[in-house]
Amino acid sequence: MKKSFMLRVKNVFSFSVLALVLLFALRSETALGQALINPTTWTGSGTSAIGPSTFTSLPATTTPGSSAVNVSQWNRAGSLGNTATASCFNTNNWQVGGSLAIAQASNSYIFFSVSTDASTEVIIDSIVLESQVAASGPADVQLMYNLGGADIAFGSAVTVTAFATPVTLTFIPSSPLHLCASVAATFKLYGWGAASAIGTLRINNNSLISARYMSPVAVATIAGPTNVCAGAAITLTNDSTGGTWTTADATVATVNSLTGLVTGVTAGTTNITYSISNSCGIATDIASITVNPAPGTPAAIAGITTVCTGFSTTLSNAVPGGTWTTDAAGIASVNAFGQVTGITAGTANISYTISNSCGSNSVSATVTVNATPAVATISGSTVVCETATITLTNDSTGGAWSTADATIASVNS
Repeated sequence: MKKSFMLRVKNVFSFSVLALVLLFALRSETALGQALINPTTWTGSGTSAIGPSTFTSLPATTTPGSSAVNVSQWNRAGSLGNTATASCFNTNNWQVGGSLAIAQASNSYIFFSVSTDASTEVIIDSIVLESQVAASGPADVQLMYNLGGADIAFGSAVTVTAFATPVTLTFIPSSPLHLCASVAATFKLYGWGAASAIGTLRINNNSLISARYMSPVAVATIAGPTNVCAGAAITLTNDSTGGTWTTADATVATVNSLTGLVTGVTAGTTNITYSISNSCGIATDIASITVNPAPGTPAAIAGITTVCTGFSTTLSNAVPGGTWTTDAAGIASVNAFGQVTGITAGTANISYTISNSCGSNSVSATVTVNATPAVATISGSTVVCETATITLTNDSTGGAWSTADATIASVNS
C-alpha cells in the first residue's frame, strides 16, 4: 500500500484586547486531537508616530507543539497618522464622509497580519475589536482581509454609536476564514465618515491570546484483504474517520464510498483510495486490490450412462480443465479422462468439477451399472444324425438358444 498526503495542523486560538480584543476562535474541519496552549499577553505602549505599533510584549509567535502562528504589530497605511502618545495605537486623518469604496480607493487603513508556517493551518471564526473613536473620528468601520488578491470583507461593516468611550466592534464572516499552511493574511481596518481629518481611532494595549493545537490531518494505512473474487465482496477499513472511498476502475471493482465495501466485478487489478480533504488539500492512502476470476461453468455431461460390470463407457464435457469424480467407487470408477468402468451392479453419480481459488462449479450424471449375465455349461450329446434331433440343456434358466448356421443345424430357442 502506498501513501501520499499533505501534512496539516489546525490551530484554534482567540485574541482579546483591552482596547482591541482580537478573538480568533478557530475550529477544525475534522475531529482531531487538541492540546491547550498557555495564553500570552499583548502589552506595553502601542503608539508610534510612524511605522508599526510598539507593544513591548505581543502574541507574535504562538507555538502549538512544533508549529507556529505569527501575529504582527499594528501598522498604518496611506495617509493615516498619529496624534498622541498613549498605551494604545492611535491614528487620525481618516476618510471624511465618503464610503467603504472611497476609503479603499484612498488606500488608508490600519492593519496587522496573521501567518502560518509550513505545517500549520488555522480557521478564524471571528475578530472582535475594542476601540475608542473620537467624536470627529470615523463613524463607520469595516474589517477586510487580503490573501494577495482583492480585499475580502471579514463580516459586515460596523457603525460606531458611542464616541470617546471604549466600544466593541465585532466582525463575524458568513464562512470562517481557513488559512492554509505557509499563508499570510493581512487584516485591514477601513474607516470613513469622520467629521474632520483630526478625528482619531485608537487601539489600546493588553491583548490576550489563547490557543488550541490541532493534530495534523493524516490518513492511516488501509487495512483489509487485498484479493477478492469476481462477484464477491471484501471490506477495507481505515482508522482515520471522516474520509471517502473511491476506486480507480469500477469495471474491475466497485467500492462503497462510506463503508469501504469492495465488490469484485471482473478479473484484474485496481487501486482503492481512502481520502480526507479540506479546503487546503487532501490526505490519501491507496491499496492495490486484485480481483480473481470466478470458476468456469461446466457444460452438461455427454456420453452413454449405462455400462455393464467389467466394461467401460466414456463421458465428456465441452468445457476443458475440470476434474472427474465418482460418489460410489465400489459401483463405478472414473479416471481423469472421464472413462467410467462398471464394477458392481447399481448406480453412481459421476461429477465433473471446474475449480479455482474462488470456488468451484460442478455438473453430475447418474451412471447405471448392470450385471454381466453368467451361463452354465451346456449339457447333452454333441452329435446328431441328419434329420434326427437331440436335446441340449443348461442349468442356467431364462436363456435363449441360437445357432450359428441354420443350414447345418437348427435349434428351438
